[in-house]
Amino acid sequence: MIKKAFLVLFCFFVFAGAAYAQEDDERYIVKIRETADFSLLSDFSQSLGDELDSNLYITDDLSAIKDLESAGMVEYYEEDANLTLFESPYNDTYYSYQWNLAMTDVLRARNVTAGSNAVKVAVIDSGVDTTNPDLTNVAAGRHYSVSNSTISIDSDTMDTYGHGTAVSGIICAKTNNSQGISGIADGITLIPLKIFTTGNDGSLSAMVKAIYDAVDVYGCKVINISAGISTNYSSLADAINYAYSKGVIVVAAAGNDGTSTLNYPAAYSTVVGVGAVSSTGTVADYSQKNSSVWVTAPGTLVPSTISATYSMSLSKIADYYAKVSGTSFSAPHVSALASLVASYKPNVTPDEFMQMLKETSTDLGASGYDTSYGYGLIDMYAALDYFADEIVFSNISAGSSSISRSIYNLTDSTLSGSVVTAFYASDGTLADINIQAVNIAGGSSIEVAVPISVSDCSKIVQFIWDGFGTMKPLADSAAVVQ
Repeated sequence: MIKKAFLVLFCFFVFAGAAYAQEDDERYIVKIRETADFSLLSDFSQSLGDELDSNLYITDDLSAIKDLESAGMVEYYEEDANLTLFESPYNDTYYSYQWNLAMTDVLRARNVTAGSNAVKVAVIDSGVDTTNPDLTNVAAGRHYSVSNSTISIDSDTMDTYGHGTAVSGIICAKTNNSQGISGIADGITLIPLKIFTTGNDGSLSAMVKAIYDAVDVYGCKVINISAGISTNYSSLADAINYAYSKGVIVVAAAGNDGTSTLNYPAAYSTVVGVGAVSSTGTVADYSQKNSSVWVTAPGTLVPSTISATYSMSLSKIADYYAKVSGTSFSAPHVSALASLVASYKPNVTPDEFMQMLKETSTDLGASGYDTSYGYGLIDMYAALDYFADEIVFSNISAGSSSISRSIYNLTDSTLSGSVVTAFYASDGTLADINIQAVNIAGGSSIEVAVPISVSDCSKIVQFIWDGFGTMKPLADSAAVVQ
C-alpha cells in the first residue's frame, strides 16, 4: 500500500514542475472523474479555484490540470469562453419595431437567400421615392397617365402620395445598413410602375397596360398589386391571364372593407389574394373575408419606408419611416416571398407557388381553409424549405431531340447523386431511363444533356437520386411531340 502511494506521488512530483504555455487571461473549466481519489485533491486546492458544481471547477492553472490529467483524474477540461448576447441580428435603426419579420420567419429565410437581382418585382402603385436611403435597388420604371383616349407614359415614378414607397420598403428596403428598416428581399430588383398620384385616381386602362409592360417590357417574375376594384372587367382578367400564361406570379391585396365583397384582381383564381393580420396573429377587422383570400400576412402597423412628401394615412416613426396598415401592406410580404422563391427556384410557376403556400402556411382560425385567413399565415422559411429537395429542370420544348438545361443545387451542401430521366410513351408506359451521375457544389448549377432516346415519347419526368436511398421528383415536363 505504501509502495502504491509512492508511485502516485512520484507522478505528481514529476509533472509538478512541467511548464505549459498559456495566455495570462486564459481560464479553464475542469471536470474531475467520479472515480477519482478525492483525498489527493487537497494538494491542488489552491489551483483548482471555485467549484461550479459537484466535481466541476474553474481554474487558470493549466499545469495543475495537466498533472491531474496525467494521474487519470480528469474527465474533461476546456477553455472558458466569452458568450454573446443574442441581440438584434441586424443594425437597422427600426428593426426592433418590425414584429412582422419574426412572425413570418424572415430571418431564417434570409439565411437561405435574400433574393437575386435577376428577379424583378413590379410594384403597380403610386411610384417610389428613391431619395429614401433604404431604397437603393429600385430600377427605372414607368409612369402612366390617361386622358380621353390617350395613355401617356414617362419615366417620372416619384411617389408623392407614399403608398408605393411603403409597399416597396416591405419588399426590398436595404438590410443591415445602419439605418431605417430591414426589407425582406433586398437582393431583388424592384420595378416601379406608377398609375396612382392619390389613393383613388388609378385607371383600369393604366393598370392593364402596366401588367402587360411588367411582363413584356421588364420581364418581371412577380407583380404586386396593392389595389383593386369590385367589378370584374374582362380587360383586367385578360391581362392577369396573360401574366399567368408567362409564368408570372401576381399577388394582390384582398381589400380593406372588412366585408365579403370580392375585389379584383385578388379574386381571380390565378392571383394570390392576401388578407391582413395584426401582431397578435388575429385577422384584421378591415381585411376582406371571402374566397379571394388565399393566405394572410402582417398588415396592421407594419413599419416601412415612406416618401419625403406623403398624403396617405400613416403613423410616422421618423423622416422616411412610418407604420402603415391595410391589406396593401400584407400583399408585399407575399410578393417578397415570391421573389425569394424565384431566386431559389427560378422556374417556379404560379400554380407551384400557390400550392406551396397552401401546404406551408400556418393554419389560423377555423381548421383548414376559411375565408378570413385563407390557408393561413405565410411562413417564409417553410416556403423555401418546401423546395429545398428539388432541383430545377426547365420545361422541354415540343419536338426536342434532347434536354440540355441547367440543374440547380438549392442547398448549401454539395449534392452527389444521379439525375434519373424517365421517358414515357403515349400509352403511359415507361419507355426508357437515363441515369447520369452529378456532383454539384452548394448553391451552384451544372449543365446536364440528356438525349431523348425513344421515338414515341409523350412525357419526360426527371428525378434526383440523392444518395440516401430516396428518389425525389423534379418536375413534369411539357409534352414532347414525337
